[in-house]
Amino acid sequence: MRRSDRQITDANEIKLILDKCIVCRLGMSKDNMPYVVPMNFGYKEENGKFAFYFHCAMEGEKLETLKQNNNVCVEMDCSHEFIQKETDCSSGMAYESVIAKGTVKIADSMQEKMEALRLVVKQCKRGSDECNVKEEETKKVTCFIMEVSEINAKRAIKKI
Repeated sequence: MRRSDRQITDANEIKLILDKCIVCRLGMSKDNMPYVVPMNFGYKEENGKFAFYFHCAMEGEKLETLKQNNNVCVEMDCSHEFIQKETDCSSGMAYESVIAKGTVKIADSMQEKMEALRLVVKQCKRGSDECNVKEEETKKVTCFIMEVSEINAKRAIKKI
């Protein structure tokens, strides 16, 4: 990271940023072409190791891309604030962001799918543990899990 003064490495601080986000951008590559889609997500962290959880339809370009190349990257950001300076060109932006790289695997058991959907719903509901996911609904979606190999977080704050 070029701006190491803005880097966040503490897992608890990273989780605080993730908890503010409900949409991420999932970056993939198929036939040497980038493909990025906005996604709802959920996550887990254990001992500094992160995993992200997603759901989608049973078919489509996203799944075809992931089947061809399971290397992915996610980006999410929040806490945006424009910081006006003397001139617009010297102005800046305050924000927090997380970028993670890793590999995806398709959830193959009902238990994995239910866990993925529970975490996605929890994230969308901003931490509420109430989740009304039914097994018959779970059979109609594909869930996948991103095992994170690298995660970087950054905070650009407003300077007084």
